[in-house]
This record gives sequence, structure tokens and C-alpha cells, in this order.
Amino acid sequence: VQECSSLPAGIRVSRSLGPMKLWAKASSEGAGGEFPKDLKILVADKAPASALSELRAQRHQVDYHPDLTSEELQGAIEDHEPDVLVVRATKVTKAALTAAPCLKLILRAGAGTDNIDRSSAKGAGVVVANCPGANADAVAELCWALILAADRNVIQQKEELKEGVWNKVTHANTMTHKGIKGRSIGILGFGMIGKEVARRAAAFGMQVLIWGRSYQETPGIVHIPELGIDVESCSSVGDVAERSDVISVHLPKAKGTDRLLDQSFFDRMQDNSIFVNTARGSVVDAKALLNAIESKGLKVGLDVYDDEPVLWTGTFDNELAKHPSTVSTQHVGAGTMQADDA
Repeated sequence: VQECSSLPAGIRVSRSLGPMKLWAKASSEGAGGEFPKDLKILVADKAPASALSELRAQRHQVDYHPDLTSEELQGAIEDHEPDVLVVRATKVTKAALTAAPCLKLILRAGAGTDNIDRSSAKGAGVVVANCPGANADAVAELCWALILAADRNVIQQKEELKEGVWNKVTHANTMTHKGIKGRSIGILGFGMIGKEVARRAAAFGMQVLIWGRSYQETPGIVHIPELGIDVESCSSVGDVAERSDVISVHLPKAKGTDRLLDQSFFDRMQDNSIFVNTARGSVVDAKALLNAIESKGLKVGLDVYDDEPVLWTGTFDNELAKHPSTVSTQHVGAGTMQADDA
């Protein structure tokens, strides 16, 4: 539980108990253990019915508008005057915050907060909280789906079979399909999601190389107690690239990560290796990745893109997503019932 001193008296946010589980608790001045007030909560993105029911059972007023666009959010805030705003993909702009004099908390039902104008929120005295780790298993599962599909050309084979093409000579080529067991995987960003990817890599008997903010000062073998395995911390992303058969990206959109994986990074990757990104599109130089696909025969799995739509539905035209060497999904890493219930 994270206590937020600038919230109304007694409001506390639970990160560990799931993205939607938020409650008020009587402050020391409250009478008889009663809630200090009923919270007005605007949920501006899709949320599980069980979470909404739980919030209402805790005597909060919940206004549920899952189809709001970022442009419509300001009007909804003006209409409902919420104490708490819950979003997932919807952008929270400075204009929306200006319309929210009563707002005290924005809760992002996910790991990152890059869809929220945090500078404006801070200026308005609004606390921004997220839910790291709630979707870790779901993202790790998708990551491995992309790795395995890329390694064995699963999507390409399906597309050829739909056209009546039998092309075993290509898809069973043992020179380009390395297999996974006993290979090396480089994990860039070793937080909760990166660790869950490593847990699954251990089941394949893989050597795990990592690069992450918390491990930069301790290069070499590191024991991870919660996983019961040893990993090797590397001094740079380039070192990881050179030594890995598979690269899996779990870096946040933050200062220092924009286009971090550039031409120099991809130049150091092994030929015919696998590159998967389920984190943020902005950490990858898209042109450099396209070049590496052509020059090195990289196999790629992508769930995120730098120019992806904000809305849940729409049109999308992206060269990487359409490339025949790419297994492409639609930023659905957290899109499981288990992640919603976490």
C-alpha cells in the first residue's frame, strides 16, 4: 500500500492488490471507523465488472465510461467532478486536468504512466499512481508466444497454408531456425515483467543475460532469490546484443530510453537472432530495426509501435507491423482476464 500525503484524508492506494482496488479508510480524526467520505470515481477505460462492483460495495460512486476518447475526457471530468480518475490507454492532458478542480488522484490501470501529463498533474496537486506488476504474467506469456512464433515462422506458415502453399523447405531450414532450448536470452529491463520472462526462460534451460537500471553497478553473475536462478548482468545493451540468441525488451518510456536501441545496437546483434518488444515502441529506432531485418535476417515479434493508435479500434499502417519477418500483435500484452483480476 502506498500512502499519499496529498490525497484527501484517509485515501490510500493499493498497488499490490490490483489496478482497480482503491479504497478510503477512516483517518485518525474519523468517527467510529467510518469512511471519511464517499469517493466519486470516474473510470474512463475498460474495466472488469468485478472491480466496479467491489468499488461500489465499498460505498464509492462509480461512473463508468469505457468508450471515452482523450478528447471527450475533459467534458466527462467537468460533468462528474471526480475525486479519482482511472484510465488505461486514454490520454490525460493538461486541458483535462484544468477541468478537474476536485481531482486528487489519477490511477493508471497498468505499468506505465506515459499517457498522463505528469508535470501538469504535479502542478495541480494531483497524485499519479500506477500498478506495476499486475500484468507481469500476461505480458511474459505474450512475449514467449512471440518468441516461439518468430523462431518457427508460425504466422508465415499459416498465411502460406491459407493460400494452398506447402513450403517445408523454407520453414524446416535448420540453418536459420536455431531452436530455443539451451540458447541465450538477453532481457533489457529487469523489473517484474523481465523477471517473469526470465522465469520462463529457465524452463527452456536458457542462459539469462540482463541489463537494467538496478543492476548496472553489479556486472557479473547475480542470484535472483525470488526466481531461484542465477543471471548475468551486463554492462551495456550492446554487450547483451552481442551474446544473445534472443533479445526481449522491457524498458519503460523514460528519460534515457528514447531510441536507445539504435543502429549501433542492432549492428551488434547476431545474424538470424530473435528480437521481441512488448514494452514501448519509443525505445526502438524503427528504421534501424528494419535495416537489421534485411541485413541480418532478424526474426521479430512486436506488440508495441511508436505510432500506434490511442483508441481501441481504428486504422493502422506501419511498415514494421506489416513486414513478413515480423510477428505482430496490437499492444495486447496485458489483455487477459487474469491480468484484469490481478
